[in-house]
Amino acid sequence: MPNIEAKFIPLAEAHTTVLQNRMSGFDLGQHLNMRVIEASNDKGPLVTVSYVQVDDAFLITAMGFDSKSTAEEQRRAGNAVDLLLEQQAQLAGVTKLLMVTDQRGTECRELRVYASQSASVKSLAPIARVAYSN
Repeated sequence: MPNIEAKFIPLAEAHTTVLQNRMSGFDLGQHLNMRVIEASNDKGPLVTVSYVQVDDAFLITAMGFDSKSTAEEQRRAGNAVDLLLEQQAQLAGVTKLLMVTDQRGTECRELRVYASQSASVKSLAPIARVAYSN
């Protein structure tokens, strides 16, 4: 089974994705802080997701799957995107994942609630002493 990798892509590449009609409701001009994640394997992109951070939540504004991909590839690509979003949520202090559910972008539903995985002070302590010399 080929590996599936999820990564951030530049907005310019997302424009290409839009032109290929792989996503609906995707408007880059609306959101300056929009981020785009693409999960792909050796055959190419499988899923593309755009999202923005709104307060303590990530809001998925659009998601598109490659129509030539299998259900298993789509599932694995979705899991890879989900993992990357969860990692980013931990870094940004985000507690919820929401998704727009209508074409106008006026309704959304909650997909996930992220539990905080704060590091303890002990785990942040340096392993060895740092010595400074002049």
